[in-house]
Amino acid sequence: MPVVKKRKNNLMGLKTKSILYNFLAFAPTYIILRWLFQYFLTENTLVYTLVPALIAMVLAPRFKAVKTEAGEGLFMRWTFIKGVRRID
Repeated sequence: MPVVKKRKNNLMGLKTKSILYNFLAFAPTYIILRWLFQYFLTENTLVYTLVPALIAMVLAPRFKAVKTEAGEGLFMRWTFIKGVRRID
């Protein structure tokens, strides 16, 4: 009889989840900041695009898949909390 590998029930790997979470954290922050800059400032479009992107990169939480001794885990680091938190 052939040996059949058991498949994990996860639909997404942790690296894919971390990329998706990073995007879902960055995108709303960027859109809100871009709208605010466009509403309150009358500068050129380069300022509307780059400055909110840089601010959103600093303010949005960052997610990362890391291999540890206990196995692979998803961790979050954010400017407004101290340290790193395990998500999964």
